[in-house]
This record gives sequence, structure tokens and C-alpha cells, in this order.
Amino acid sequence: MSAYSDTPSLVASDTTTAYRFVRVSGRNLGVTCDAITQIAVGVADGSSKSFPAVGVTNVHAAAGDPINLQGGNVVLVEAAAAITAGARVAPSANGRAQVAVATQFPFGIALEPAAGASEIIRVYKMPMTVMA
Repeated sequence: MSAYSDTPSLVASDTTTAYRFVRVSGRNLGVTCDAITQIAVGVADGSSKSFPAVGVTNVHAAAGDPINLQGGNVVLVEAAAAITAGARVAPSANGRAQVAVATQFPFGIALEPAAGASEIIRVYKMPMTVMA
């Protein structure tokens, strides 16, 4: 018998970064989004595989490691640039949150502003809708 969870269990197919959008990359596999047209299924939590050196990106999971996606309706996401509260957000080309453009599938709504890149903001995760 399986237990229901609203957060998928994924294994990293490549390096995954903390607080960035994650996409499905294969059967039960996930990786940080790396194109604005990708559909994010969640956001990696803030846990770290190891302590990064100053100025080095925080590695959440390496290939073969489990990805811990944030549960619940409100998640913490790293911003790619300035974002206003209330803006619809979606993945940037490096998995950070950016203001969604017409060619993107929005992931959620920014609950607080980001003055610029690398700020961690709270985002309300919108329910997935049917996409044609």
C-alpha cells in the first residue's frame, strides 16, 4: 500500500541547488531547472550536501542523491532578479525565480519582494492546472 504525498520523491540526475526550482528529468529523477520553458514540480529545500566555500553555490544533491522538495503551499525560492510582491513567478535559466513571461508556466505568486538576485523569498505555490 502506498501513502499519498503531495511532494514527489525524486533522485537527482545531476547536481541540484538549494532553494531552486526542480523539474522531472526522467523516471523518478529530477534536476534544477535550466531553461525558462521547463515546468517546475517543486523547489529544493535548503539542506546542503556539504558546507560550501564562501562564494560557492550551495549544492543540495549530487547525481544519485535524494532531492528534498519543500512541502506545503508556501516555499522559499532564490530570486534571479528583482521581483515585486504579487508577481507570478516561474523558473529562470538557472532555476531561480523570475517574473513569469508569456512563454512560461507560472509556478506561483511572490508573497514578498526581492530587491535583486540571490535573495530568498516566499512564494505561494499555485495548484497545477491542465496545460495544453
